[in-house]
Order: sequence, then structure tokens, then C-alpha cells
Amino acid sequence: MASNADFDSSVHKGSDLIHDYCCSTCEEDDVSKEAEFHCEKCAKFFCNVCVKLHNLLHRKHTVAGKQDISKWPVAKAIEDTLEQCQKHKDEKLKLFCEVHQQILCTVCHVYNHQKCSHIVLIADKLSALQKEVDFLQISTNLKKLREKINHEKQKKMGKLHSYQISYQKVIDEIGAFRKKMNDALDRLEKTTKQELDTLLTNLKTSIQTDIETLNNAHQKIQHLQDELQNIESKSPAVSFMLYTKCTDQSSVAHLLLQKLASSGDGTMSFFPDTTIAHALSEFTRLGKVGNNNKRSKYTTQHHKSTGIAILQATMSKVSTSIKPAISNPNQIIRVTKGIQYNVKTEYETYMKCSISGMCETASGNLLILDCPTVRLLSPTYTILDCYDVPDEPKGICTTDSHQVAVLVVNRVTVFISKSCQIHFITVKDDKILLEWTLNVGHTCNGIAHRRGKLFLNSGSAIYQYTIDRRQMRQLYGDSSDKSIVESCAVSPDGERIYMAKVSSSSVQLLTLSSDGRVLSTLTDPALKWSRLDYGCAQAGLHVTDSGQLLVCAFNSNTILQVDSDGKKRLAEMATNKDGVVHPSALYFSKRKSKLIVGMWQTDHILVFDAE
Repeated sequence: MASNADFDSSVHKGSDLIHDYCCSTCEEDDVSKEAEFHCEKCAKFFCNVCVKLHNLLHRKHTVAGKQDISKWPVAKAIEDTLEQCQKHKDEKLKLFCEVHQQILCTVCHVYNHQKCSHIVLIADKLSALQKEVDFLQISTNLKKLREKINHEKQKKMGKLHSYQISYQKVIDEIGAFRKKMNDALDRLEKTTKQELDTLLTNLKTSIQTDIETLNNAHQKIQHLQDELQNIESKSPAVSFMLYTKCTDQSSVAHLLLQKLASSGDGTMSFFPDTTIAHALSEFTRLGKVGNNNKRSKYTTQHHKSTGIAILQATMSKVSTSIKPAISNPNQIIRVTKGIQYNVKTEYETYMKCSISGMCETASGNLLILDCPTVRLLSPTYTILDCYDVPDEPKGICTTDSHQVAVLVVNRVTVFISKSCQIHFITVKDDKILLEWTLNVGHTCNGIAHRRGKLFLNSGSAIYQYTIDRRQMRQLYGDSSDKSIVESCAVSPDGERIYMAKVSSSSVQLLTLSSDGRVLSTLTDPALKWSRLDYGCAQAGLHVTDSGQLLVCAFNSNTILQVDSDGKKRLAEMATNKDGVVHPSALYFSKRKSKLIVGMWQTDHILVFDAE
């Protein structure tokens, strides 16, 4: 009768179970058993049983468990999987399409890339890359990048300490200010300190998150650099994919460093309100706590009036003084040569892309509209996800750091039902999720958002809504005007509303005040548009975070910058010579310092670096 041990052994020998990492000792006995440890000196893997014998024989050897699996070499089974085509499991990846930047097997080539003019062998591509300076210097560059990451990490840790010190300093300031007040300030002091505690917690959380992000980036680059040490022993496909991962990770790391380098100086401040002594019972806090902002100029106002009047004046001053910090809105943006990025999905065979809007998420991903989808692009402009809307997506804007509003219009029924929808979406784990929808009782051509208010242009009018679904008012409207308000944009402080009025042959740029008064009108020869030829496109407008106004000149194939008053052209940013053809949507990413241009009937976007 067979023993349990014999039975277990026979099961393992006859099993089809395949592990990514198999015990090297067990494999010599034709037993497939998952490895739990790796010894670098022996260059072998061990299971829980075999590692005990190894440790007895080699006491000075250090083994790495699965908690340190990032230090393990790539297993042969994983290398075989990497070389395997995901669509055609029996085929190996041998070719590279330079047109679509994709690795292919021979079946992929025959069925999907037969018309592509530049198909090369991966081995030939790798041989060519090995002669290039970037390939030869990739290890050195990664080392330098690690050093920069470590440097940034040390800066963040220093700021964390500085925040703690300045926290105590602010506490002392609050205490000194509190002594001038009477017992009625107890409640206000408590509220203010709670705000300060919340601010410190948020700042600490933000710094800790940054440090964790830097650690993750450092570990990934360290792992890739370790893999590069053994690149000669790997197959051409694995070597090429390793090189691609290195370049992609380098780009992500550079973007990360650029983003984190622009944060605050590591201090907090307290902004006392000296007018508070005039109306103690009506205030909710001692003053304003903040991070790296200029001290508010609270001054006591000397009025020969009652305490209520002083309170009303003070509250009015406080409520209107909190506005976004705006740099020079007329500073000219100069761009370098643009780079094309394909945004067409593999399923779109016949139709060309037509971008009607775009915006950026808090994580740096880009959302673009291409009827009938909303596409999510990574920071390197690869497609991560698509969200299909029921009709034509006509406009898009961010409403807060997590939420985006998409205007959806049915051009067949909109003039009958006089309605359209706004889809409020979020992005989580690189996926687009629908939060809720808002039905609007009029036609719509464009959408913008600023400071909790939605702006919708419809026909010759502009409406203002709140996010909680209440229509506030019609800001502008001219029923006798045959022109169409095709798009709108709002300045960062909400004081200027820009709109493009499109006729059969031109675009007229109007600038409105926050209450709907026309402040200026601009007609520029470059703002050519033919709505009859491109009836569902829109005259793209975009206001940067610094207040610069950018305009798409559709038929003249030009991107213009206009002054913040909407009265004159400041610069011609890009033209047809730069690859701009029928521009229909714009976005300027301040964090990346890049101008992104979406175009009509074109399968790519243009990305320009700002100088």
C-alpha cells in the first residue's frame, strides 16, 4: 500500500501545475514545487523544505523570501510568457510595427498590420538601438534619476520637519492674539485650532504620500537597473521590452519630479483678523490658517456706525477677498515643435478622430472627447480607458479635483426636445466612472466651470447654473442675432466670460463681465470658420490656470493667444507649418508646461512644449 508521501509525490509529478518560480532542487527530481526563496550566490530557487538543507550547507548565504521578490531575477517561465503573443498564445513576438509602435507576432502582422509600411524584426530593432547613445547610457541615466529622487525625498522630509516647527509657531501666534480678546473668543479659538490641526494633517498626509510615491518610483527604477545588468543573457524581445519599460519609467519619473518640485516651502502661517474685535459673536474663527500664502491684510475699519454695519462690511470684505492667485494673464506662451500622439483606438477602422474638447485630471491624465466616446489618456498619452456616451459629447470641463462634467447632445432630437444632458464622471484606478447625470431644458453647444458655477452656451445665449442642479440665470442672449454661441470659457477669478459667436464665415470673440455685460468684441481675420462645412465642430476656447486666453482658428489652421480683456491678439502660437490642421480643442497643462491641441478629422493630437 502506498504511503501518503508516495501519493503526494506522484501527484506532483503528474500535475500540470506550472509555477512562475519553481524550486531548483525539486526540478532536478522532476517535481514541480513553487519556490519561496532565492539565493543570489547559488543562483537557485528553493521551496520551504529545500531551503532548510541549503541553509545548513551554506550558512553564510543570504536568501531572499517572497517579501523581497523584487530582488529575484526574472524566471524563465515569465520570460516565456513575455515573449508570448497575448492574442495568439501559440505565437512568439518577433516583429515590431514602427507605425503603431506595437510588438507583433506573425499572425498579428498578417491580420492587423499587413498594410503597415515599416515592420521590422525585433532582433534587428534591438541591434539598431544598441548602437544609439540613449540605449548605452540608460543605466547611467537611471542612476542619476535615482539620485534626484533621493534628493527630492530628503527635501520632502525636511519640509515635514519644518511644518511641525511652524505648526508650534502658529499655535504661539494664536495664543498671543487670543490674549487680546475676552472669554467670548474661546469658541472661536477652538474652531481656528481645529482648522490648523486639519491643515497640518492634510499637509503631513500629502508629504507622506509624496515620499511613498518617490519610494515606489525609486524601487521601480532600481529593479529595472538591476535587470539591465543581465540584459545580454535575455532574448531580443525581453531586452527590447525592458528597454521600453526603462524609457517609460524615466518619463513618468521626470513628470513626477517636475510635479513635486513645484510644491510649497514647508511652512504654515496664521493670518489674524484685527477687525474681529468689533463683532466677536458673529465670527466663526480667530483668523485664517494657510500654507505658503501671503499674509492677509486685515485692518480695522473706522466707521461712525453701529457694530452691525461694521460686521457686514467686514464679512463682505472677507468673502470677496478669497480669490484664486493669478499670475500675469497676458504673459505670452511660446511653444516649441509639436509631437504627434495617436489617439485612435484599434477598433476604429474607417472613421477619423474629431476632438471636440479636453481637460486634465488631478492625477495628470488627459480626458478627450471624440464622438461618441470620452477617452482617458495616460501622462504619456496612451489610451487607458474609453467611456461611451449615448449621443455626441460636445464639451468637457473639470468641476473639482475629482469630478468632470461632459456635455452630451443629440443633434437629431435636440431642436425638437430642446434638451441635453450633462454627465458627471470621475476617474478611479485608470477607469472612467459615471457619477450622475443632469438634464438641461434647452439646447447646448458648450460648457465651462468656475468656482462652483456651470456656464452653458445655447444658441445665442449663455446660462449660468450651480452644481446642485439649479438654474441661476441667463447671463447673455440676443434672439435677433443669427450667430451661434459655439463655445465659452471663464477666467480663473470668474470676472470674465469669453464666448465664440460663429457665423457662416467668421468667429467673433466676445468678452462679458460676470453679470453678462459685453465688455469687448474682437473680430480677427485669422478667426475663420465655416459652420456649414463642419456643422458639429466647435470653436475651441481655453483659459489657462494663469488666465491666458487661447483660441482655435479652425479654417486658418492657427492657434492664437488673445489678451485677457479680449481686445487684441497677443501672439500666433502655432500654425499649419507646425502641423496644426483644423484645430477644434485646446488645453494648456500648467503642471507639464505643455500645450495640447485636438484637431478635426485627424487621428492624433499635437503636444507642444512651452518655453
